[in-house]
Amino acid sequence: MTELPTQLPFNFSINQQVSLDDYIVGDNGEMMSELFNDHSLFLFIWSANKLGKTHLLTALNAQYLAQKKTALLVPLKNHQFLHPSMLTNLENADIVCIDDIDAIAGNKEWEHSLFHFYNKIKAKGNRLIVSACKNAVNIDFALADLRSRLQWGLTYEIKELNDDDLLMALKNKSLKNHFQLSHEVSSYLLNQFSRDLSKLLKLLDELAYQSLSKQRKITVPFVKEYLNGSEQ
Repeated sequence: MTELPTQLPFNFSINQQVSLDDYIVGDNGEMMSELFNDHSLFLFIWSANKLGKTHLLTALNAQYLAQKKTALLVPLKNHQFLHPSMLTNLENADIVCIDDIDAIAGNKEWEHSLFHFYNKIKAKGNRLIVSACKNAVNIDFALADLRSRLQWGLTYEIKELNDDDLLMALKNKSLKNHFQLSHEVSSYLLNQFSRDLSKLLKLLDELAYQSLSKQRKITVPFVKEYLNGSEQ
């Protein structure tokens, strides 16, 4: 029986601490059900904005690893540091997640390698989850057959969170960082800073650090002061 490569590039390492505990599903319930359903062998998920694609794939891989299964995450946003030969024998893994496949559009070597890899993992009956910043039909692949393969399974667009979901995400993040975030501050962040969840969560980490180091509560004036200072 063919085995996985004994040595894998550092990019394959999975952060097993990532989980779905702080992930807000919102209107993505059907997608989440299929994503964490072993019977859905091929899924294509996409979103134009940063709505947690990498987080989902990392959490899914971590879950498989926790179950003593083989799981691999291939981050194609960094494909310039990788080589298509890294796909050799990966079809033997229980699940492979290809993140940001649109990053290699136009790269014929990568496209042909991914096309053949898709056929191999399909023949093995193992899972393949692919993410991108746009629907497969709109990705400018040079190889039309690759675009066709990516449409064989289920396709889901990750839907943006509404205000209530975003507020819940901020609340969960603040509790994880061991501080209380008032509704006033949360609303200010949504209205005046950003509705991009990844940016909001990153800002909360920074605010938590500043609050602790300066021994001050996180209030609207404190947030304004920090944001004004970081812009200078």
